[in-house]
Amino acid sequence: MTHKPQYTDAGVNWRNPRLQKRREVLIEHALANGVDRWLCIATELADYEFIHANGPQKIDWRTSFGLHPHYASKSALDAVLREAERILAADRNICAIGETGLDFARMLQTEADQVRAFEAQLELAKLHQLPVYLHQREAHKVFQQCLADFDISQGIAHCFTEGRAEMSSYLDRGLYIGITGWLCDERRNQELVKALDYLPLDRLIIETDAPYLLARDLRPKPKSGCAMPSHIPHLAATIARLKQVSVETVREQSEANVTSLFNWQR
Repeated sequence: MTHKPQYTDAGVNWRNPRLQKRREVLIEHALANGVDRWLCIATELADYEFIHANGPQKIDWRTSFGLHPHYASKSALDAVLREAERILAADRNICAIGETGLDFARMLQTEADQVRAFEAQLELAKLHQLPVYLHQREAHKVFQQCLADFDISQGIAHCFTEGRAEMSSYLDRGLYIGITGWLCDERRNQELVKALDYLPLDRLIIETDAPYLLARDLRPKPKSGCAMPSHIPHLAATIARLKQVSVETVREQSEANVTSLFNWQR
C-alpha cells in the first residue's frame, strides 16, 4: 500500500466564513492530498478563541496568537496583552506570536498604533521564546528597524510577495520565507519569481493563506474561488519547476523547516 506524501499548510485563516462554509469538504480534500498539518492563523483575539475551541478535526493543527496590524487599535492590543500570559502558559498548541507586523498599504490603523502593537508582540515573542508570524506591506524600512531593535531571528515572513532585496534582508536576519499562490499569479509575480532564485530551500515554507491568494493557474479552477490547504502540492510543484529541483525535495525541505521553526514534530 502506498501513502501520499505528507504536507503542511503553514497558513490557514480557519475562522474565515468562506472556509467554515465548506469546512468538512475542505478537510476531506486536504487529507486526500496529504495536507495533514495546518497552522491556523490568529489575526485577533476572537480568531484565537475560535481556533482554540473549534480546531479542524482529523488535522494535526497548531495556532498562532497575536494581533494583525489591521486590528491593532490600542483597545485591541490591551485586550490581547491582558490575556497573553494566561493563554500562553496554558495552551501548548500556540506555536508562534502573530500574525503581527506593519501594513502601510491599507492603513486601517495609525502608524503609531501599528508600531506599538508590533513592538509589544515582538517583546512577547522574545519573553516566551516563540517565533513571530510576520506581515509587512509597504512598511519595509520601519518593519526592519523594529526587528533589529528586538534582535528577532526566529520567524516567518508570511505571504512574501516582494523582491530580492527584501528577501535578502529577511534571510540575513535568519527568517524563513512563506510562499503562497501569489507565485502563480502572472499579473504580479515577476519580482517574486526572480527572488525565488535566491531563496535557499532550507529557508522555504509553503502556505496558502487560505482562503486568500488562490493560485490562478489551477486547473480546473475551483468553483469556490478559495485557496485551500489541498492546493499545497500544486504550490510545491510550481516551486520545484521554477527552482529546477524535484517536488519531493521541495516537500521534504519545507516540512523540515516547519518542524524546526515551530518546534512541531510529526
